[in-house]
Formats: sequence, C-alpha cells, structure tokens
Amino acid sequence: MRVLAVADSDSYLKWAACLLADLPAGSVTELAVVRTPIAPSPEQIAAAVSGSVSGHEGGHE
Repeated sequence: MRVLAVADSDSYLKWAACLLADLPAGSVTELAVVRTPIAPSPEQIAAAVSGSVSGHEGGHE
C-alpha cells in the first residue's frame, strides 16, 4: 500500500503522522506539509514525526 498524507496545520500534521504510523507494516508512506499562514514550525514538524514516521520529515519506506 502506498499512502500520501497532506497537512496544513500542526493539528492535521499530528493526526496524519499517527494515521501513517498505524498502517500495516510494509506500507510506503509520505507526509507533506503545505505552506500556509497556519503551517507548523520546523520544531512542530520534528515533534510530530519523531518516533512515528521513522523520525524524519517527509515520510519513509
């Protein structure tokens, strides 16, 4: 399964990271953050993906 999650705020980013982390093993995932006035800061992005999306921004395989 291949899944792309897109978020534009801190809340949606956290939700998307959790959803991606709950996918079956072997799923290929990517997490994109849209630049908007309410976009999360780099620190918020790092916190949201640490431990849930292999600890790096943008997703994992």
